[in-house]
Amino acid sequence: MRLRDAGALVVCVCALYFGLQGVDEYELEYSWTVPLAVKHYKNHWFPQSGEHVPSPLVTDLDGDGVNELIVATREPALFVYDTKAPLATRDKDRRVMKDHLRVKSESSLLGKARIRSARQPIAMATGKLHKNDREQVVVVLTQDWTVMCFNSDLKLIWTHNPIKVKASEITHVTPSIVVAPVRLRGPDRGLVIVSSKMHVQDWEKHMKTLQDRSKTKTEGDQEDQDWGTEDADDDIEELEKLTRQSFFAFDGRHGGMRWKCTTEQMKPTQDAHETTVSQHNYKLTLHHELKHAGEVDWRQYRASVSKLLPHKWERRDDTMLELAHFSKRNRADHSTKQQRQQAAHDKEVGF
Repeated sequence: MRLRDAGALVVCVCALYFGLQGVDEYELEYSWTVPLAVKHYKNHWFPQSGEHVPSPLVTDLDGDGVNELIVATREPALFVYDTKAPLATRDKDRRVMKDHLRVKSESSLLGKARIRSARQPIAMATGKLHKNDREQVVVVLTQDWTVMCFNSDLKLIWTHNPIKVKASEITHVTPSIVVAPVRLRGPDRGLVIVSSKMHVQDWEKHMKTLQDRSKTKTEGDQEDQDWGTEDADDDIEELEKLTRQSFFAFDGRHGGMRWKCTTEQMKPTQDAHETTVSQHNYKLTLHHELKHAGEVDWRQYRASVSKLLPHKWERRDDTMLELAHFSKRNRADHSTKQQRQQAAHDKEVGF
């Protein structure tokens, strides 16, 4: 190697070394803070099970090109903070610090009954009702299954309560909301889809209480006794429905319900058919495969479903709704593949 080439190589190595200095080095700088009141937690310090509020959202709510901060609290209330101009405060050394955000708008989530526990925010989402809209709406799901829709100034547009929750100590397990610029009917404007299922913290205690109530004979005539028993039985049935996933879709303009998918619609077909399922030990087991009315085999949509996988769920915030297109597989191709798989299995087990 010539001396000139060696010198050029050294220069290139040095230039590369100094050029990469500072890459992947980041420094976090304190900018502002939003104080939250902890007095509404049971321990007055941090949220326990069933006390978590939705994560704050950072988005351009009013379409001015600057992101706002949307926070749901346990007052219960909604706050929109202006991130453009933090308020100047002074620290202990009288130094000016810009750390507090100005409240741009706020709104209470309390209903007419003013019951704080029933209106605790569980899920929150934002989105546009039309693709050409400048402003977004804010949709909140509360503990008592009340869906509330606000405009960008947190003015209530509509509210809907698709499920009546009577029991206490019930928490949402998988709440999720999606706002989409989709129109199902002519006068509609956008679509709001809400989904969740609930968990009873002490299931046996609640069931025993409701069963005892159904067995208790009220004072009065027989008609009052029958009414009290039927009412308690209805509470037990409603409690069981709450523990299963339910879906509701609302018109974004006025909040009218457009469709729903609940346990009432998930009724098994009358004729259960026997299917043969091969186990890992190659023993054949016969079992009844019950399908709900209108339900089809998910494997007909295998290709579309696989595009959305894998999915990992560890906590409530991992629950997410998103619009997707599912294409059903050609029935002939599906049958041919099933035959090939069955033939391969038969050959493997020696049939």
